[in-house]
Amino acid sequence: VHPCPSQDLVALGGGAVVALAARAHAAAVVAAAHYAAARAAHEAIEAQLAATARRQRAIERRWIPRQERALAELAAGSAQAPVLRRFELALLTELGYALPLVREADTGAPVDPATRYHYAFDRGPRRAPPEPGARLPMVRGATLLALADGRYVDGETAVEAKRLMREVLDHYLEQRGVESRRVVQDLQALDEQHEKEI
Repeated sequence: VHPCPSQDLVALGGGAVVALAARAHAAAVVAAAHYAAARAAHEAIEAQLAATARRQRAIERRWIPRQERALAELAAGSAQAPVLRRFELALLTELGYALPLVREADTGAPVDPATRYHYAFDRGPRRAPPEPGARLPMVRGATLLALADGRYVDGETAVEAKRLMREVLDHYLEQRGVESRRVVQDLQALDEQHEKEI
């Protein structure tokens, strides 16, 4: 803000009263600009506080209970793969990356269990090959449907589901914070330990 100096007004023929009014006007303009900046900063802080409160509520109301349920299932002897895959899918959904699993990305048709798909991270299963240079995981339709249903009828499906989830999580979590990645790494370590014990 660059108001006209009061001495310039006097030089142009304005009286002392005009000069005082000009100074008062200039001070008001500067004060208004400072107020606007302070208000914008205050609103930004309020927005951050609200977002933090939402995240805290999500942790307290959804994530802690969800982790407790998963751990209770594992402690009770539930099959590990379904529990971990369910948790991973829920984590991705919570982060805003819900996985399309039951419909083909290009046509909207139901996924065919007998078809092999390229899994496009931001779109879902596709029959068409990826663009040159793109690397997408291959997965059977049966595995996608098993992930959606949470039931793995054989070892091949369970292994393929685990591999797909690792690739998807690696893709998305490299864009997220350290804590999200640490949760998944802990789960993957648990998965590997379980495989060694079998």
